[in-house]
Amino acid sequence: TSAGGHLALLEAYKYHSPVNNKAVIYFYAPTDMTDMYNNPGTYPALAVAALLNGTPTTNPKLYQQSSHIFFANASSCPTIILQGGLDPLVNPTTQSLALKNKLTTAGVINQYVFYPLGGHADWDAATNTDAFNKAQVFLAANVH
Repeated sequence: TSAGGHLALLEAYKYHSPVNNKAVIYFYAPTDMTDMYNNPGTYPALAVAALLNGTPTTNPKLYQQSSHIFFANASSCPTIILQGGLDPLVNPTTQSLALKNKLTTAGVINQYVFYPLGGHADWDAATNTDAFNKAQVFLAANVH
């Protein structure tokens, strides 16, 4: 989830060896670090800049290389996206929905599950159970 989801997506989309990923599960992770800097929500832009050693202007390559939305393409693995509508850190429109749209345009199997009342890493038990059940069904249908 979150930062771990970010790393899972980088592995799935950017690197294809030594493991060829069969699918990826995305729980409210940032997909575009430039967008995280420009639209920080409650996560201060200065924290993103500290993490990536500069701003998108001063260190554009690291921002691009850290943003898996730039690596998603027609050969990307099936992806299930689980996102909360009240997430104060990861903007659902500019992050998860942007990834969903890119995957759909590229013809990649994907599912977008939106929980309007879900925040960031604070989902209630019923929401978590539903998310894990949906992920299990998605994997069963798309990993062969």
